[in-house]
Amino acid sequence: MTPVPDLPPYVQFFDERSLSAATLEAIARGTYEVRGRPTELVPPVDWRMDPIDNHAWRFWFHTLQFLEYPLRLYRDRGDVDELRRGLALLLDWIAQNQPGSETEGDYAWYDMSVGVRAPFVAYLWLAARHEGLLAAEEDERLRAAIRQHAAWLMEEENYRPDSNHGLYEDAGLLLLATWARELPESEAWRDFVGARFLATLERHVQREEGLHLEHSPSYHFHVHELMARLYEATGIGGDRLAVLLNQMERVAPWLILPDGTQLPLGDTDPQPAAAWARALPVQHGMAALVRSGLVAVRHGEAHLSVTGAHHSSAHKHADELSWTLFEHGRLLVGEAGRYGHRSERDPHRVYARGAQGHNTLVVGGASFAWNGAPAYGTALTAAGAGGGWYAATGANPLVGAGIEHRRLVLYRPGHAVVVVDDLAWIGDAPPDALPPVERRVHAGPGLQARVRDGGFVLVDEEGAVLAEGRDWSATPLTDLVLAHGQEQPRHEGWRYPRDQQAEPVWTTVLHGPFPDAPLVHALSVAPRRLAGVSVAAGGAARVVHLDWGDGTETVRIAAVGPVLSVVAG
Repeated sequence: MTPVPDLPPYVQFFDERSLSAATLEAIARGTYEVRGRPTELVPPVDWRMDPIDNHAWRFWFHTLQFLEYPLRLYRDRGDVDELRRGLALLLDWIAQNQPGSETEGDYAWYDMSVGVRAPFVAYLWLAARHEGLLAAEEDERLRAAIRQHAAWLMEEENYRPDSNHGLYEDAGLLLLATWARELPESEAWRDFVGARFLATLERHVQREEGLHLEHSPSYHFHVHELMARLYEATGIGGDRLAVLLNQMERVAPWLILPDGTQLPLGDTDPQPAAAWARALPVQHGMAALVRSGLVAVRHGEAHLSVTGAHHSSAHKHADELSWTLFEHGRLLVGEAGRYGHRSERDPHRVYARGAQGHNTLVVGGASFAWNGAPAYGTALTAAGAGGGWYAATGANPLVGAGIEHRRLVLYRPGHAVVVVDDLAWIGDAPPDALPPVERRVHAGPGLQARVRDGGFVLVDEEGAVLAEGRDWSATPLTDLVLAHGQEQPRHEGWRYPRDQQAEPVWTTVLHGPFPDAPLVHALSVAPRRLAGVSVAAGGAARVVHLDWGDGTETVRIAAVGPVLSVVAG
């Protein structure tokens, strides 16, 4: 068979999946991959099925993303039989998923599922007409489905401008209008979506810094890929979109760890970053994306991140002023990660999104109440570098009523991370007993935490010490606890490498009373070893004294607006 001429290029929202011999054999039997699960789909299909009791699976089922397989076989090999199979599945979906019908699936008319599905409806109609596969009644049903999807996507109450889902709705409407251009309404659809799309996109990306604002590096990559494909296929956005894509590309290298995986913040899985991003030149130094809520440092094969932002509820975690560290060729300090969608009461999902799943400071044992609260923007206040050290500061507006929390994260690659927390009661009258404080350090995968000399060490699989942590606060700890796969009295010591997969990791919890002086903890990177850390005020500056055992060092940090002056000596 030969490729099909005279049709517009078929545009995928997502990377094309492998068409291996096993996949082709399965497709020939009517079995398609849905969210990683082989699923038999022969009309009439049960569109309300859920073989794994999973919200995300049902969502992807109703995107009809599995129709990429018959369309690609038709596009690349001219396989009209596969096109006919895809058409039969689409017509079956249309027949059974009219709103309010007894056979309608619960994600049939969900924002992003409609946006992803809409181009399949239009392209299958176009290709089937090209091959003369449609009876008159089928042609009318598909035309009606195209108009139904367009009307639904244009309805304001169905639109999600606060989430990337809205961008996928716009992308779906744009391709629907492009491929259904023979319909007289299509020009109006395209004009409508062109204006809405750019307005929404510019809400999602910090204009000056170029970072996508859904708190998760993986979505920076996803949204850039989607926008780049639409721009190439349709020219939408013109120069405005070209400039924005360029800004997003400049930021992308900072969101990649030295091993090529995505920076594991928010709803980001620990997987290789997008190929286009990994192909960009590596940046070294500091990316101070303070307005966006991220500071990243890359020095050789070392990487540090500090985060804190609330731009919307989209993929938000309670990770105010959390940090991660990559040294010794691996993630030394990570976070719980993305557990996935099932139930908001699932204790793993609660832990993954809560403050306890991040390297935060928690007062009174309660997570940060961001869900339903007004978005405050960035929690970071300043960043800067000097004398081999990098520094970032921030204030957590969600730490608790009547409490002020400010944090300084100080980093010298190959040497140490020092975290300084200032807490103060600013309410009308303090309670009789101020609540206790917890600080966490989540070890990276494969590492073990062990208590040693009043602190803790992170040890690799061969027993080598890679880092040593210790509290240097003037206020003594009440306890230092190591947790690993704990479920009671609450979840502690977990990470989530894939959707709804839980894996124990070691987490160190520093417990102490509400302090009357700065709290200080540090992680030395082997072979360096801190013998002491103290913090003092020096006028408007913060002064950190470090004892390395074989010598001392003083670092002075002062803020000049959003820029930190860092002087070491």
